[in-house]
Amino acid sequence: MNKNLRAWLLYDAGNSFIVSATGGLFLAQWFVLDKGIPEAWYGFAFSAATVFVLLSSPIIGAWSDTLGYRKPFINFFTIALLLAGSLMIFTTNVAGFGNLFPLLTLLLFFFVQYTYQLSFLFFNTLLEKLSSKQTLARISGLSTLYNQIAYVLANAILLLFAMGKITLIGIPGRSQVFLPAVVICTIFSLPLILQFQEKRTVKEGSTRQTSALAETIGGIRMLFKKERNVGVFLLGFSFVSDALLTISLYFALVMNELYRMSDVQKLIAISLMYVCAGLIGALLGKVAGRFGMKRSLLFMALMLTGSFTVALLGSNFSVLLVTLIFAGIGWGGFYSLTRAMLIRIAPPARLGEYFGFYSTFERFASIIGPTIWGVIVTWLAVTGGFRYRIAGITEVVLMVIGIVLLSKVKVSRSYGKL
Repeated sequence: MNKNLRAWLLYDAGNSFIVSATGGLFLAQWFVLDKGIPEAWYGFAFSAATVFVLLSSPIIGAWSDTLGYRKPFINFFTIALLLAGSLMIFTTNVAGFGNLFPLLTLLLFFFVQYTYQLSFLFFNTLLEKLSSKQTLARISGLSTLYNQIAYVLANAILLLFAMGKITLIGIPGRSQVFLPAVVICTIFSLPLILQFQEKRTVKEGSTRQTSALAETIGGIRMLFKKERNVGVFLLGFSFVSDALLTISLYFALVMNELYRMSDVQKLIAISLMYVCAGLIGALLGKVAGRFGMKRSLLFMALMLTGSFTVALLGSNFSVLLVTLIFAGIGWGGFYSLTRAMLIRIAPPARLGEYFGFYSTFERFASIIGPTIWGVIVTWLAVTGGFRYRIAGITEVVLMVIGIVLLSKVKVSRSYGKL
């Protein structure tokens, strides 16, 4: 494994600690269970960050194509991410002042989400420079393995802080997770920030930002006219990803309401799912090569749909664990294959811009998903846990819509066999 690939994988692993700290198991429960903040507010902050990513990522992606570099953008947004995470250490450990500091934490969560999503826009585009046509699926799967295993470790480590076993500064409990998360993320990000060597990708044209804006507008037009196949792929991907992101935001609360699980049981359930996601991601290179990338992608999406349907309608802990094994396999397979598939069907000269569209479409429907979830659980509050079943099945419907669209993606022009 060369130095660049090692740094890229460590960066992916390190960011899992920030994702874990600000995810459903810790920050969402801190808001809802510890501070009494409506869960819809948490989803709104996520959706607001998505709107800003939607507006800015294609322009910034096109700008990076024009400059020929990805790494400076990764560095900038990573540093901004770590600064926002560092401020959360303070805002979550101040008692009193009503909802002032929880609301400030909500604002910081918005910045964390925005900078995280943009940093990973450019992180994903580096996959092209680290792999060949033959190794693309394998390296993408290796990234998923590192990410998911690190996420499991992050949950396990941070739970010790959340349960009060370790208190560093401030108030014992879930507010303790942010300091170790920021420190570990910083350590794991440094190799990519300081040591990753990137060769400039030469591209004809002006280096002015106005040129990048013009190219972005042209790229959007081309996406729906000349590259309709890519557009359909990204739209289908966005519906499935929306459901997954929304369910992951609230899954700890779902387990709390429907299964009455302790935080340790929630950790076991989530860890099982993500371990399976990581392992299948590492093995997908051979599977996708044998059965075809598109066919494998559809199979993984169908597995996700069935698994989450059972999980959202059930109430038995043992059945949930079995179900989450299949959900994890589908989860890891879906994200590994979509990145690799986009590189194969997108025009190589505009890859940075198209990964900007990838990030945009990944998050676009998530404006809708958390909003729908928030409306349902608010309007049906009197129904207790039943509202979570209705909200969850609504997300499953979005997955089905996405699968139908993905099934229509054609290999009319591609850069490899799908």
